[in-house]
This record gives sequence, C-alpha cells and structure tokens, in this order.
Amino acid sequence: MKDEVPQNSLEETMEDLRRSTQEFEKLCREPYVSYDSRLQDLNGSLESLVSSMSPPLVGRVPTVSREYIDMWEEYSAGRRPILERRVIRHLCWEPRIATTSLFQDLFDSQGHLVARPLEGMIRSCHSLWDEELAKGEVVRRIRSRLDRYTGPSALLAEWKRGAGTVLDPLGPVVLGRQVVTEGGQIGRLAKSWALDEQTPYVRLAAEHGVNSCLEGDDRGLRERGAVIQALLGWRWWEASTLQRLVGKTITVVASSGSEELRAILTQVLRTDDRFGDPRLGRNRKNWVGVPKPAPDIILGWLSHEDIVFFFEHVLPRGADPHRRKQFWLSYVGRLRMSRPFLNQEDEMKLDREVRKRRGDGLGHIDGMTSAFVLDFGSLVAIEFSRVGNACYLYTRERFQKVLPELWTDNALKEQFLKRRSECLARIIHKPGWQDELANHLARHGIRRA
Repeated sequence: MKDEVPQNSLEETMEDLRRSTQEFEKLCREPYVSYDSRLQDLNGSLESLVSSMSPPLVGRVPTVSREYIDMWEEYSAGRRPILERRVIRHLCWEPRIATTSLFQDLFDSQGHLVARPLEGMIRSCHSLWDEELAKGEVVRRIRSRLDRYTGPSALLAEWKRGAGTVLDPLGPVVLGRQVVTEGGQIGRLAKSWALDEQTPYVRLAAEHGVNSCLEGDDRGLRERGAVIQALLGWRWWEASTLQRLVGKTITVVASSGSEELRAILTQVLRTDDRFGDPRLGRNRKNWVGVPKPAPDIILGWLSHEDIVFFFEHVLPRGADPHRRKQFWLSYVGRLRMSRPFLNQEDEMKLDREVRKRRGDGLGHIDGMTSAFVLDFGSLVAIEFSRVGNACYLYTRERFQKVLPELWTDNALKEQFLKRRSECLARIIHKPGWQDELANHLARHGIRRA
C-alpha cells in the first residue's frame, strides 16, 4: 500500500474508550432485555475503536456457524420474519449468502454500518468473483458502502482510497498491472493490499499479469522473463488456468526466438512438480490439459537441451571434432524424444548444479562410454561420447528389442546398445558421415527441420 493511513491520536483513542466505557456502564444498570439493539451498537463502536488502533492487515476470517446459516435459510424461505443483527453481521462473511440481493436488502434495512461486516462482504465478493458478479448490483451496492465509509478502520480507509483496485469490475486488471510492476510477486502484492491470494479475484489479477507480460514486442518479452517465471511459479493457480497460460507462454516464447527465455521456461517447467519433464511417465498426465502445440514445442526444447548438454558437457573436454552437435540440432524439430545415459566417470565429473538441473532426464549406463539416444519415431539413433564409437541406427521394431523402456531407472549395459545383428546401419564418423546418415534418415521420412 502506497500511503500511510492516518491513525487516531492517543488522546482521541483514550477519549473514545472513555465514552464507550461510560455507555457500557450505563447500559449495565438498565434492564438487559430492552437494550439488545443498543448492545449491538456498542459492540460495533468497540470494534471500530479496536480497528482504529490496528494496522491494515488480513484479519481472522470468522467461521459462520451452521445455526446462523439455517436461520438464513428459514428467513429466505419466508419461515422466519426477522434476523437478529448479530446474525446478519456474521452472515456478511458467508459468500453464498452475502452476495445475494436479498441479503443486501436485509443489511440495508438495519441502517448501521461498521467495519467488520463491510470487510466481510468485500471478501465474500472476492471469494466468488466472476464476470457476472463483477458487473452485478451486489458489487455496486457494496462498493457504494465502501465509498461512504468514514469510520476509523485503517484497512477500509485504504481500500476506500484504492477501491478501483480492491472492488471494481476492472480491479483485477489494475491489480494485474501492479503485479508486473512488482516483479511478479503476487503474494507480496496481495499482502500489501490485505487481500487473500487464494481467491478468484487475486487469481484473475495474476492471469492478467501473465497476459500483460506476453503482449508487446520481443524485446519487452525478454525484459519481463523474470516476471513470467515468478508468476508461473505461484502456487495458488487453478490447474486449468495454469495449463492454459503455460500453453500460451510456450507458444509466445517459441515465436520470439529467444534462446534465453526458452532455457528459463524449460527449466521452470521441468522442475515444477505440477508439470515436470513430459517424457517421464509419471508426468504425462500433467500435460494433458496444456493446449497444442505447446507440449510438442516443449519436447523439442528438451531435446535441444539434451543435444547441447551431451555434446558440450559429456564429451571429453567438451570437444566435438566431428561437429555432431550441429548435425543433430538441425533435426530437433523431428525428434520425438531423447535421453542421455551417463557412465559413472562422466557423472562424477559433472558439476553438481548441472546434474541437479537435468533432474530425472539422465539415465545410467555401465561401460567405458556414455550414450545418447535420439528417438525419431520410426528410427532411433544412438551416439556415444568416446571417440572411436560409431553411431548405431535401429528401426523402431528392432530398438524395442534392444531397449524396451527408454525411461528405465536401471543402468544399461554398453554392449546391449551396440547390437550389430539388430541395427539397421552403423555409421562411422569419417569424412562424409553426415551425408550417409542424412540419407538413411531421409529414407524413413526424416529430414532437417
């Protein structure tokens, strides 16, 4: 929140407390039965006094008792003529009741506005926020009460000044812009406004924030990469909304051609337990709701990373004398999936952070060399890290005999991947190997993207 809310001076607070105490003492000397409504008014005065002494933070949301809800149901069905003020005050915190026109009429008939019931009605709106509610009369009536509020509540005074952000049909849009300005820290921003970040109101603001980041030119998109990363990492998304936004983000980033954003987004999604590497069986269900073509794009990105990783980090001293990396990168768009398998020596030499970033995508192999499997669907290629090892090509049917499950947790045997009796071709990396390998791939309909 941008401005400090003026607090009552100590003298004013003490004077309010003295008057409330005097009124309470006077009330206690009179018959209780005749003054129930005055007791409720006094309770409101004391509540306002306490509120004026407190900072604008998210307060405890009261639990509405089943008894009060039953009373409301009797009232709304015409079987109960009136509801006591204390019941009405509590029902302001029950979203399904507080956001009805009938309840608003009942509340208006009481002619008494104090801080907590108004706060409860605003939070009830946030809890059920959608387009219909936002444009309806209930929000207009509650907004009107907020605009008229002149009590001592620091929270409501702040909400009144920022009503266009807190309770307005366009409020989530305004809040979404603030999210971008605040670096995507939606939780921190919600707390600064004393909003519950688990409500549809704040979720819609976060969605507007993501969409705002994805609009504009590619340069602006790159500058907002960290904001997108923070927003997609937020933990309070509804699954369907997050899947839709991830799909949109992937396609926009792919169109931008930014390798930096692609690397960031790939790492974010691969390490997020709501998504993970889509090539792993346990994660495939997480990607079912992500709209096409995003899942195919992310598979291509992961294969691109695998190729760069294997030929830059796994090969001895990162040397690639036969330029195999460039050759396979030209086929990234045709790869269905890929997976590096590291031997113990190569695993040990890798930086711990590199291994951590790769996660479960790395397999294990027993032997003198690490291996890299490139799956094109109808054809599978296997490269090896050590010089002197050929590239083995297998048809799909023959490869299933060699390696039935690509994502096995078991360590492979090097010799099992070098089955001359099963392979379609064995390409030695000598001058002209690129043309020979490209011809084999082309005969199976696999051409450079």
